[in-house]
Amino acid sequence: MTSSPVSIPSNRVSRFSWFLTAALLCYSAQAAQAPDKEANAEHPPLNMAQATSVPVQKPSSKTISPSHNTPAHDIVAGADRCEREADLAKRINKLLGECETQRDRCLSPSLNLQKRIDQALFEQQRLVAENQSLKEEIKRLKVKHLAETTQNKPVPTILSESALEHFRELWAKNATEAELLESGRALREQGLPGEAASVYRQIARRHDSSEAMRRMGEIYDPRPLFPERHGQMDTPVPEQAIRWYRKAEGKGDEIARGHLRKLRDWARSKPGGDAQARETLEYPEK
Repeated sequence: MTSSPVSIPSNRVSRFSWFLTAALLCYSAQAAQAPDKEANAEHPPLNMAQATSVPVQKPSSKTISPSHNTPAHDIVAGADRCEREADLAKRINKLLGECETQRDRCLSPSLNLQKRIDQALFEQQRLVAENQSLKEEIKRLKVKHLAETTQNKPVPTILSESALEHFRELWAKNATEAELLESGRALREQGLPGEAASVYRQIARRHDSSEAMRRMGEIYDPRPLFPERHGQMDTPVPEQAIRWYRKAEGKGDEIARGHLRKLRDWARSKPGGDAQARETLEYPEK
């Protein structure tokens, strides 16, 4: 009785199925050998002597036992190999999973850091845009407020506020003496001697400026130093003019010294009843 070739099942067949198949094949092999033994018992050989005289060769130790070449043995060996391969595949998959987990742990901090950086950059851009918008809104409100407050004011008042605002900005940023003097000159030329005198006084105090002191004297000088006394006090104060001229002269200002001399000459040329000339002459000389 010949057995048909047996194919090795897939990895999904359980070990129990392998052993069950192997047992069935062994049982089939034993059943095939049983009729041959019975036939030899019923029909013994005629020449017993010949049968006994034939030497019996003992199997060599090197001879492979038939039991090791049976299909059942091959099936069991194949089942063991498949089981080992399945275990190896499981260990490989486990190691791959551990590697992926470790990779994710390494990449996770970098990804979180990049995410926080992107969020910070976006927030910075948003704040810059809001700051610019607020600046524009403040500027618009200032213009609106200035238009409302200056609507019914005379032109000199408007010019005074604008020029003083410019001077305050220069003063706050520690502008040079020349820049501050130019601000005072602009006020005087706009016909605002009071505001110009306030500016010159502050410049003289901060920079000890002889030019600011001399310009203070010019504002209070009773003589018409400018056309129609533009930029000079409507009510001159000779005493103030002489005092500031002398301060500037003490700093070496030659123009202030000339103003003092000419002021006294002007007072002497006036009639005795001129109050400003009399006040000038009454101020003691050095």
